[in-house]
Amino acid sequence: DRRAWLRHLPFLLARGHTCLVFDFRGHGCSDKGDGFSGTSLGLTEMEDTIHAVKWAKKCMSSFSISLVGTSTGGSAAILAVSEDEATQKAV
Repeated sequence: DRRAWLRHLPFLLARGHTCLVFDFRGHGCSDKGDGFSGTSLGLTEMEDTIHAVKWAKKCMSSFSISLVGTSTGGSAAILAVSEDEATQKAV
């Protein structure tokens, strides 16, 4: 749930970081879509991470990108970097 990260934003923003905080599909405040709710143990979360990185790179091409996550978010970040060449180049 992205709301868990809101407490960290003042620290990151004060140090000049631009942050994109999002919920994976079926998590937190996101649209549940096709009735999906819960975790896929990193598979759909990896896809969501890859799409988020591509979107960020498109919209904020002059920024470097770092991925930060805990639990499923950390797993999704690792999987995204290991599975997607564009994400590897962006991070």
